[in-house]
Order: sequence, then structure tokens, then C-alpha cells
Amino acid sequence: SRDIVKGKVFANVQYRYVDYAYAASASELKQNVLSTNITWRVVGRTAISVFYEGLFSDWNDYNRFHINLTYRL
Repeated sequence: SRDIVKGKVFANVQYRYVDYAYAASASELKQNVLSTNITWRVVGRTAISVFYEGLFSDWNDYNRFHINLTYRL
């Protein structure tokens, strides 16, 4: 995680390569996973976060987005 604007905006980027080998069969599944998150501390204890994850393989591609509004007590 890195500060883009010190104390206000933070970002994170992650990449993973996954190679599944199933014991019960000769099947394999190789996936590339890319995720990123950006968080903006709006006012005081309130923050808005946007998260993206993309999963890419030979069979299918999946994408998901999450938006969170957080208030810390």
C-alpha cells in the first residue's frame, strides 16, 4: 500500500500467478490474478474504497468490483 496523497489517498496493486494441480485427476488450472484497490479518506474517519479483481485463465475470465463506504467509530 502506498500513499498517493499523504494521509488522504492510498493505493495497492497486486499480481498473482496460480497453478492448480488436482490430485484426483490429471487436470490443471493456471490463472493470472490482478487486483487493485484505491482508498480515499474523505473527511475525518470516513473513507471510500474501490476494489477491482480480474481473474484470467485459459477457460474463463472473471472481473469484480467492490465499492465500500467506511466510517470508523
